[in-house]
Amino acid sequence: PAGVPDTKFRKIGILGAGFMGAGIAYVTAKAGIPVVLLDRDMDSAQKGKAHSDSLVSDQVKKGRAKPEEKDKLLSLITPTADYADLAGCDLVVEAVFEDSAVKKAATEQAEA
Repeated sequence: PAGVPDTKFRKIGILGAGFMGAGIAYVTAKAGIPVVLLDRDMDSAQKGKAHSDSLVSDQVKKGRAKPEEKDKLLSLITPTADYADLAGCDLVVEAVFEDSAVKKAATEQAEA
């Protein structure tokens, strides 16, 4: 809106590396913004990043992206299970499992 300055994000955190969280990580990295993709364990976080790898690999195969674009996009996504890695995020998006207790716990840990 008029009179409102643009917001520039330097780093975005995503709680939950499932289908929704992984998709948000992909579009955020595609926009050139570093992403911290957090899930309950490192295997789950890595699976979320693998979703982006799959998407961008398809684009490379079809000639719609270059291998170096794939490398850059994947370098922007940091999978983790450590809430401390959210330090410095300008925005944190909650995309965890649809259970209010899980959402509450994840949000409280991220806020801390």
